[in-house]
Amino acid sequence: MHLTKYQIALYHEIFVKREYALLDDIILHSETFFDVGSNIGLFSAYVLFIKKFVNIDIQENQLILEELQPIPKDLHLHLFEPNPETFDRSRDLLSFAKQIDFNNVGIFSAPTTQTLRVPEIDCQASLYESFLTQKG
Repeated sequence: MHLTKYQIALYHEIFVKREYALLDDIILHSETFFDVGSNIGLFSAYVLFIKKFVNIDIQENQLILEELQPIPKDLHLHLFEPNPETFDRSRDLLSFAKQIDFNNVGIFSAPTTQTLRVPEIDCQASLYESFLTQKG
């Protein structure tokens, strides 16, 4: 999967700088995860990486995910991404993992329909106007 420069930065934050490392012990001892606002599913991939089910790398802006061993049936990931294009990319990346429940919706406190603003910075979609959604 080809990554945008923003997704490469997100990969670097998660897998190189290891900014989620404080969650490693929790991840190792948990079986159910909610990846809310998942973008292309890198947090879900991180869970699978920490649990030693996959290896993940970037080569020439291509994300390479290699399954190392079968994922146990008692592991459950619930991925939520409201942006249809980004959602499709997360499903493409993680389609091998039958333990992931893919949800092309956001999470709200009540049933609703909202307009999602998707700026050029594809990791910053929002329901709200911001400087990120404004053009030139």
